[in-house]
Amino acid sequence: MRGTIEELLAADSARVPENTGTADAFVTSIDHYGQLKEMGLDYGWGTSAFFEWLIEHVHIMSGYSWGASIICCSILLRTGLFYFQAVGSDNMGKMAAMTPVLKGYQEGLERAIATGDAAKERYYKMKQMHIGKEVGAKVGKSLGPPILQAAFGFGAFRCLRGMSTLPAPGMTEGGFFWFHDLTLSDPYYLLPTLTGAIMWVVLKVCPPAHPLGFIEY
Repeated sequence: MRGTIEELLAADSARVPENTGTADAFVTSIDHYGQLKEMGLDYGWGTSAFFEWLIEHVHIMSGYSWGASIICCSILLRTGLFYFQAVGSDNMGKMAAMTPVLKGYQEGLERAIATGDAAKERYYKMKQMHIGKEVGAKVGKSLGPPILQAAFGFGAFRCLRGMSTLPAPGMTEGGFFWFHDLTLSDPYYLLPTLTGAIMWVVLKVCPPAHPLGFIEY
């Protein structure tokens, strides 16, 4: 008999359970916070570092695979940015409602600029600014949400790109359905196609108002 019973039991307990390939299969790949940074994914300060911190905590605290953790982090980020999106949407609605009122002043401003009439130019600018302050419409409120989404989206992309390139333990079997390996691109291009289709439908149903419909000088 090769080895003692204790040695055989120890060797058996050290084996990694085979992944079943289902969405319900949990993948425990890291065991403490900051492990990704220790492995070389050090982004300093910024949105990439924040997403790394977030996905580590979600992954370890929930026990979900990396794929499920990514979905949870996306929901958390969307929830966190909802307030800014609501403020931006309200501001864009105000600017859209102001467009007919400001049309005459904008035309007068363009004529003043064309004729070189500095006095009228200042008058029309002050008039537009005064109306904008009365209704509380500012360009920054509309540009803020897209900028925040772009910043956090880039941070998430950069972190996930680093995790897949490393690759982080568990990334090769933490996916779902036809894309189990998260270090590889979608072999059938279904995900990018579906994402593009959803964006097209959203833009068709709810076309965005122009964020520069009112300019506060």
